[in-house]
Amino acid sequence: MADLTPFKQQETTDYDDWLRSDQYHNSFLVKPDPALDGVNQVGAQNGLPPIAVSTALGKFLNLLVTSIGAKKIIEVGTLAGYSTLWMAKAIPEDGEIITFELEEKHAKVARENLEKANVSHKVEVVVGPAAESLPKIGGDGTFDLAFIDADKESNLEYFKQAKRLLRTKGVIIVDNVVRNGKVAVPEESNNSIEGVRRLLEYIKGDKEVEGTTIATVGEKGYDGFLYAPSTTHPSLQLLHIAATTSVRVVILILPKLRSLGEPILDAEINILCCKALAQSNSAPGLRGVVITGSHDGEFHGDPTLNSDTPSLPPAIIKFQDLVVLVFRFIDFGGNNRWLPNLGGCCPRLKSLTFLHCTGFTVKAIQTIVETRMKREEIGSLVELRIYPSYGERDDVPSDEEAAWFPRSLEYNVKSRPWYKIEGYDL
Repeated sequence: MADLTPFKQQETTDYDDWLRSDQYHNSFLVKPDPALDGVNQVGAQNGLPPIAVSTALGKFLNLLVTSIGAKKIIEVGTLAGYSTLWMAKAIPEDGEIITFELEEKHAKVARENLEKANVSHKVEVVVGPAAESLPKIGGDGTFDLAFIDADKESNLEYFKQAKRLLRTKGVIIVDNVVRNGKVAVPEESNNSIEGVRRLLEYIKGDKEVEGTTIATVGEKGYDGFLYAPSTTHPSLQLLHIAATTSVRVVILILPKLRSLGEPILDAEINILCCKALAQSNSAPGLRGVVITGSHDGEFHGDPTLNSDTPSLPPAIIKFQDLVVLVFRFIDFGGNNRWLPNLGGCCPRLKSLTFLHCTGFTVKAIQTIVETRMKREEIGSLVELRIYPSYGERDDVPSDEEAAWFPRSLEYNVKSRPWYKIEGYDL
């Protein structure tokens, strides 16, 4: 039978008790590891501050990586690489951690520690202000975990960038959000405390994440961390768009889709094919949809999209109120016979996006636009985005493409090859 003796409310503990408890539990639950043990020792020898995560939190991060099957991780705040190493040990050999460190001195120590532990091939250490570096990281919606343990006044900015990068059900951990209980005391205020408060206020009003604070006592004193799983990545949810035909939809960040106005619909479709759309009862009033094909390193696409039917699949025609349509990870198989029909249906369509799609030609896109220009009863596209990164299409836009799209062509090869053709305003 469980011991039901209640704890005495008046009984107090101090740091020595917390430290003793941590050491006791760790003696059972944390196996000796010379590489991990040596990280903080090397950090101290090089004059780095003793502010790495506790052993218990390091082990928690390691278990979390394993539990959610994390393969791609963002970390803000490297120091000597202690938390980095805990996570690197848990990701697979082809996993990736991008960790941001302000100080070159700290980054050098971290790289040496990671090299000694034989995990340096999994980790990229980026030196400089993370607030400047994070926005340059591509791969929206592809990371599994973000661990934020840096300057607390910038917590909100780091959190927003992490949210952009995380997949649906990805997890964000923000350390040091209790701060000896001072965050909850109105009279207490400094940059770190206010940074935590801004983050909490933001999460309170954010419908795309849930969160809870786990308070801790132990070798690092009285503190805690924020656990915030992303419930829906914006690139995979139906858009919230105002109930008006005159709304101009602007894609702010791809594949992160945002909308203007009051929401009229709140739903999510993760993997969506034409057959499922055709059977859907949600057609009336639907304003935006993302159609996602399979993506496991190969682009198989949706067989329905590759059929020989000469007309647009009825699943899309059915949605006459569509304002935004996104094809994501679709291989059109070189069959463009039905694709140009987008020029003659969905009269309210304002924004069309091809995100990491293959097997279509610029001629097919040109036909869509020119058909809509000629038909007075069909609305003109005001936003057209093409982000191909894979398949048979060239990474560099052809002369034909560059000449046909007269506005704002940008090519970037710093990370993954892509180009964007945007702002084609008719």
